[in-house]
Amino acid sequence: HMTPALVKSFMEKRPFLSATELNAFLAQSLKPQQIAEFYGKAFVHIKLNTAPDAEILMIPGAGPRMLR
Repeated sequence: HMTPALVKSFMEKRPFLSATELNAFLAQSLKPQQIAEFYGKAFVHIKLNTAPDAEILMIPGAGPRMLR
């Protein structure tokens, strides 16, 4: 679902300072299911010890139980 225009915009906006910032950028152009597919194929580094709950919940398959 990454169109050439979206990829160009993505490259221009880098670096994203957090996964939350990246998610907000993707949400402007992609549907939630498309974003989930993106995260399933892309590597996004998240420090689990310091990441906010919202970032941990973006991990494919992660749920509220994983926050503990």
